[in-house]
Amino acid sequence: MVLVAIAMGIAAPTLGLFTGSRHIKNSSACFLALADYGRSQAISEGRPYRLNIDTEKGIFWLTVQANGDFEMLGSEMGREFLLPEGVEIKMAGKLFDLREVEVPGLRLPGQHGSIGSPVEDGGIEHVTFYPDGHTQTGRFRMTDRRGNALDIVCLYPSGRFRIMEAEEGNNETF
Repeated sequence: MVLVAIAMGIAAPTLGLFTGSRHIKNSSACFLALADYGRSQAISEGRPYRLNIDTEKGIFWLTVQANGDFEMLGSEMGREFLLPEGVEIKMAGKLFDLREVEVPGLRLPGQHGSIGSPVEDGGIEHVTFYPDGHTQTGRFRMTDRRGNALDIVCLYPSGRFRIMEAEEGNNETF
């Protein structure tokens, strides 16, 4: 009985660290799945989708462009996803939208007439997925109270978001 108690005393702190980091890993996996869903739906339906992030409230959700405005989806994937208590998400890198870059003599389909900032809309950050498969690039940092951090990144306009361990020594608040 004493041996079992000693073994449990040694293993308990390790198990606590394991379960403590599960919140951030599960939340980042959910965020990534929603991003993948938004990208694939934009391509299959031929209309832009947005992944919206309200960093103050700790929620994220998908919207679709219909009749000129972005509207909530009428499905389970359109609901608001709430981050667990103690988990935060912040934009860690400026988003780049291929349609916002003006190259003399080159105009891409769906390109805006002038350069602007499509990232923030009424205090809510968002990523837009376009019907041609392009995505705004950028990096989001998801952190928890214990100091765990994950980056959710999309490096190329034709790429997809993916989860990366935050770089060591680069865990500052963004």
